Amino acid sequence: MEHVCRVARIIDQPSGNALLVGVGGSGKQSLTKLAAFILEYDVMRIMPNANYGMNELRLDLESMYTKAGVTDSSILFILTDS
Repeated sequence: MEHVCRVARIIDQPSGNALLVGVGGSGKQSLTKLAAFILEYDVMRIMPNANYGMNELRLDLESMYTKAGVTDSSILFILTDS
């Protein structure tokens, strides 16, 4: 519960961001998604693969910024190291 509150407090700040470091399977994404649900944020997560390039990243960021700007919704952007 402490970690959920800590992450929620961080991401609820203007321009709030956090770098969560730990071994795989420790619950970093689940913790972050739970905090976003509590704060009623929309979660945007990109899925990079071998064919994912700069154009795809630009399109993903463009859709995220459009969604945030037009609908005035709060968005949580998750970027993993995969």
